[in-house]
Amino acid sequence: MRIKLIPGRRNERMISAIKKTQQTSTPEEWESFVLKCANDETLLDALYYASECGEDGLKDQEDYFTYLLLKKERNYFAARLGGVEL
Repeated sequence: MRIKLIPGRRNERMISAIKKTQQTSTPEEWESFVLKCANDETLLDALYYASECGEDGLKDQEDYFTYLLLKKERNYFAARLGGVEL
């Protein structure tokens, strides 16, 4: 099994705004902005599309979620699939 993340719709206005923010921000401002994006699904999607490494980041997150599901939480997952309460 694999986890597959599918980014939301492209929002060109937000993508442009994110690219502009990246170009004009200090490293500290950029870090704060990126962490703000983590709390907003629409901003996170736009950050994905604006990023030069969006595909790599998405793959890393999919791998991490797959690891959590199949290695860390496998008993719960198998129990849920099998209708067993833990």
